[in-house]
Amino acid sequence: MARTTDEKVSTVLTQNTFWFQDRMFEEEYEAHITVLRETLLVLRNQVQNQGLSKELIENLLLENKWIKGFIGTDRFF
Repeated sequence: MARTTDEKVSTVLTQNTFWFQDRMFEEEYEAHITVLRETLLVLRNQVQNQGLSKELIENLLLENKWIKGFIGTDRFF
């Protein structure tokens, strides 16, 4: 039997999770979220190892497509 919307919302709230109802959304945006996560992990490691510097931030802003889209210098989606 299919779960009701209320049951799904309850699952999200009680288990701190979410579900995909749209395969196109899942395929398109999950990759963007993964890239963002990996970029932030690399940045964190670089800051921990090298310290925060102007060059580090410049490279991050200039070399990452998702950031260019976020700041409006390139189209993200």
